[in-house]
Amino acid sequence: MIKRITVAVLLIGGIALTGFSQDKVSNSGSVKFKSLVKKDVKAESQSLTSKINLLEKTLVVSVPVQGFEFKFGMMQKKFNAEKVMNSSAYPKAKFKGKIISDKVLTKTGSYDVKVKGEITMKGITKTISSDGKIVVSESKVVATSTLILHGSDFGIDLKYGKEIEISLTIEY
Repeated sequence: MIKRITVAVLLIGGIALTGFSQDKVSNSGSVKFKSLVKKDVKAESQSLTSKINLLEKTLVVSVPVQGFEFKFGMMQKKFNAEKVMNSSAYPKAKFKGKIISDKVLTKTGSYDVKVKGEITMKGITKTISSDGKIVVSESKVVATSTLILHGSDFGIDLKYGKEIEISLTIEY
């Protein structure tokens, strides 16, 4: 009898801990970017795949480059061309990194965090760091961040300014 109770307690405890340690995977979110020089140059993609682990504080995001939609079709064509994103050769932009926070992110709450990791675009990988926010509720986790990237760091020829602002929102 005691053996059965011990096994049941271990199983229930293991299931509870596993819920926090498992990766949460999402295809729900958006990535927006805009030129800091020309305000009409902006695009959004709601096509992404992401994985977050709040216990291990890891984050992975993959965005199909051709998923970005522009107001004007010509901008989209130029964006996907060889001199800019070359989406036929480099179909995805990827981020893999760590969430830097001394807080326990598995509890309900809103957390200001720093995210540090490697972003790869157009076959070039750079280490970046950005501020972000993670909101944990009983039913979902929402991660947001905004960062500035320099196109020249990734071999991207930007006619509309050297810097672009990227905003990310992911719901798990």
